[in-house]
Amino acid sequence: MFIRPKHPSWMSRTDFDMLLQGLPKLEDSEDFSSFAVESLEYIMQFCSQASLESLPSATPEIDLDNPVDSRIIRTWFLLPSLSTKSKRQDLVTYAQSFEMTGIILAGKPGLVILEHPSATSFDSYWSNIKSTSWADIPSSHKKVSERLREDAVHRAFEDMREMTRDKELGGQEALVGAKGNRNDMGGLEAWLEKKGLGGRMQKVLGADWTL
Repeated sequence: MFIRPKHPSWMSRTDFDMLLQGLPKLEDSEDFSSFAVESLEYIMQFCSQASLESLPSATPEIDLDNPVDSRIIRTWFLLPSLSTKSKRQDLVTYAQSFEMTGIILAGKPGLVILEHPSATSFDSYWSNIKSTSWADIPSSHKKVSERLREDAVHRAFEDMREMTRDKELGGQEALVGAKGNRNDMGGLEAWLEKKGLGGRMQKVLGADWTL
């Protein structure tokens, strides 16, 4: 079961089809009120983004080859757990479709850093992730915590990448944890230092921060 909206006159058929494809579906064990709220939030966020994109552009496009742009917002998110490879790849693919830059790291908690000039894009991004890639996950397990937001910054990342086993962070040998799927915080902090982002992880993790 899902909530089906009417086709707005200002929205293209392609966008409306995308809206319908991303609608949350009611699971057998899910509370209807939570499902209804999630559906309405998704519809409002999608329509908000689609209406902005339908307006004539009054600003130049972002050049990802030139990271200097004072309009960029950088957000740091924590997920309770992030281990499934396919879902990590979905996080990257969806971010690329929004022209976001940043990184994904597996672990408990999982780390997602996103850069984009529009704050509303972050809401649309997570709404799409939750209703499609995470459609098989109970709503209570779809928690995403924004731990740090930096406004009017320069892009620190050239693209969007999943870096759990990346050689720049030490590769497979640098992974820690019982299943060997988490990056060493010391190596991550040193890499972020080179990006001009030193000290952020302590703010993001708070009391859980350890080197």
